Amino acid sequence: MKKTTLFITVCGILFCAILTAVLVWYGYFAAVSVREKPVGPYTMVYKVYIGPSSGVEPLLAEIRSSLTSEFKVKAPVDFGLYYDDPKTTPQDQCRILVGCILEDDQDGDLHAISEKYTVALFPRGMAVVADYPYRNKLSVLFGMLKGYPAVLDYATERQLERKPVLEMYDPLRGRIRYVLSTAFSNEFMLAYLEL
Repeated sequence: MKKTTLFITVCGILFCAILTAVLVWYGYFAAVSVREKPVGPYTMVYKVYIGPSSGVEPLLAEIRSSLTSEFKVKAPVDFGLYYDDPKTTPQDQCRILVGCILEDDQDGDLHAISEKYTVALFPRGMAVVADYPYRNKLSVLFGMLKGYPAVLDYATERQLERKPVLEMYDPLRGRIRYVLSTAFSNEFMLAYLEL
């Protein structure tokens, strides 16, 4: 009986240790610091997506693959620009711009790219910014629970106007960056929604 209890205790401790290590690795316990700083400009290549955020990954993969293979352009940073708060908007009505950000020296043939996708310039300006560790899709989930709300809470506390939130997924830098730009008007980005 004592061996069984000892075995169960050891297994429980090992499970907790492994779970804690996994959560640390994926950033669950990471502190989110929010600050205001200048960001951009970013050359964005994207499509409009309407629906739950869980459905954006296939569209991101399509755009990333097309830019790399068809247009020979490096676009290592994926993004989603989220217009609607999923807490107040039905999931099937959430408006999201989904795509990639081109590297500064990798503009490629923007005219040819714009025949297949929308190309826009996210202007340089001040923004509320929070960074969160990025390992894989699990990091994205934890970031939605911690990084996204941190930016919105910061903006609410300072009575900043509610704007779309840009999420940038950057595996090379190992981060997800949440950006609430205070520099552009909603009309600027709504013009690119094509709705």
